Amino acid sequence: MTTKPKRRWALPLTGAVALVLGITVGAASADTTERVVTDTVEVEVPVEVPVEVATLPSECLDALTAADDLILTSATMIETMSHGFTLAGDAVEAAAAWDHATMDAIQVELEAILSEMNAANALITTSDYPASRDACRGHQ
Repeated sequence: MTTKPKRRWALPLTGAVALVLGITVGAASADTTERVVTDTVEVEVPVEVPVEVATLPSECLDALTAADDLILTSATMIETMSHGFTLAGDAVEAAAAWDHATMDAIQVELEAILSEMNAANALITTSDYPASRDACRGHQ
């Protein structure tokens, strides 16, 4: 008995045929039409609406300016008083040491500080802040 030679090409040929048939069937059933999507878009055109802008009355601006001046004057007074307190401490030490020359020099500096404080006090008492503030509050 003779044996038949094995057919080695049968399995790859069957796979190749199945692949070709699958591609053919898949390509034939694919939807090749282009889809066109249309949307209706509404565009709103902005309408200009007049806007009322609140403005600060001039009395209020004057009150703010006067308040700024008072704050700056107060800051200057605080610095001057700080220097005066330092001199007062130095004066106590000089008095304890019976150092008349240092006490006289400190007295001259304290008199200058007192003069600066009086000038700043005059600016504060003559400020037009209270009148400007009251006029500003009249607009509320």
